[in-house]
Amino acid sequence: MDFMQARQRLLNLRYTQPAVTEAVAELDDSSAKRAAILMAVMNVQERAALLLTQRAAHLALHPSEVAFPGGKPEAGDSDDVATALREAHEEVALPAAAVQYMGQLNKRVTRSGYVLTPCVALVENPVNLQANSDEVANIFMPPLAQLAQPNNWQFAMQPYNGSQRLSPQFCYQDYVISGVTARLVADLMVQVFAVPLPAYD
Repeated sequence: MDFMQARQRLLNLRYTQPAVTEAVAELDDSSAKRAAILMAVMNVQERAALLLTQRAAHLALHPSEVAFPGGKPEAGDSDDVATALREAHEEVALPAAAVQYMGQLNKRVTRSGYVLTPCVALVENPVNLQANSDEVANIFMPPLAQLAQPNNWQFAMQPYNGSQRLSPQFCYQDYVISGVTARLVADLMVQVFAVPLPAYD
């Protein structure tokens, strides 16, 4: 998928209101733990790719897992977008000035009880990314063309809150995209790019 095709699809997010799922509604109040992530679609030689990281192995929460840049709000953050941009700059040195915010996907709840706000953006011009070793082990960018192929995805029933649910997973190079990160990637592909994936929770 070329970058301009992705850009045209992402423009629709500006006119879309995120839905509130039952899981989010149960937690999304003033006392809920909150975090915001940046889902940045990058221009890699005129092809669209998604910015992802592998978290550092020494982190207490989700060590070595694949994740989007993001984290908890701080006092100086004006909103979720500001949080996502600040965290992306801290984690991978992505300049906020290079980012074009497009809109939000539906919020998701992590297994650690955080309500995640996914902020979707475009990065059209070349940037020099650098992993902050305190938080990030690696930076990688799977092409949207690969993420848009249903046959590249795997789905399996996994335990969740005492029951089972269908969970997506995507493998790229040596990285396994799973858990809430895989759900967010799948949300992007289904909601924005109309990729026909199996129904998942």
